[in-house]
Amino acid sequence: MWSTNRLFRNVSTVARDSDVIFVGIGALGRQSPIFKDGFIDEQQLEELTARGGVGEILGRFIDAEGNVVESQINQMITSHDIRESNCPRIAAACGEDKRPAILAALKGGWINGLVTDEHTARWLLTR
Repeated sequence: MWSTNRLFRNVSTVARDSDVIFVGIGALGRQSPIFKDGFIDEQQLEELTARGGVGEILGRFIDAEGNVVESQINQMITSHDIRESNCPRIAAACGEDKRPAILAALKGGWINGLVTDEHTARWLLTR
């Protein structure tokens, strides 16, 4: 399994011991870069949305509550689960299309800090 590989363990150790982690949050849909740039295909997009997917963080597709969506593609993701890190985990994300994914990342404990636009911040405060 990939997670037992020495290189992966080294990267995970560095991430876990970081002073701060900065990430982006992506929307999930036909206009999202993860689809338009070919990282996922039509069938995978349909599967993820049918299972409640609203966005992605570090390649992991999450539902509205911030849970990792049960799917074959999520089983192939090798990125470190930043929820295991105790440091500040700050996302830079904004825009109406990303709002559900940002909210999900907050609910799921993926991030504990956010840099965003005023409209998104106000929207989040009403949720």
